[in-house]
Amino acid sequence: NLRLRDWMELLEELKNKVPLSFNQEELQNETIKNLQQELLKCRSHLESDEKIFAEKTREVILLNDAMKETEK
Repeated sequence: NLRLRDWMELLEELKNKVPLSFNQEELQNETIKNLQQELLKCRSHLESDEKIFAEKTREVILLNDAMKETEK
């Protein structure tokens, strides 16, 4: 029982030391903000990758066409 009370006191002490500004809603808002920034960065990378893929696809088509012409 003494250990439980010690733990409870320690928990209460820690709660009092944590700044009130770190409430659950603010932590969630910060997480959402970070995730939105990460999403924007990933979308930008995806757009770049899609452009590269389209360019390489065009190159393959041109090379296949050239190869077919040389086989005639």
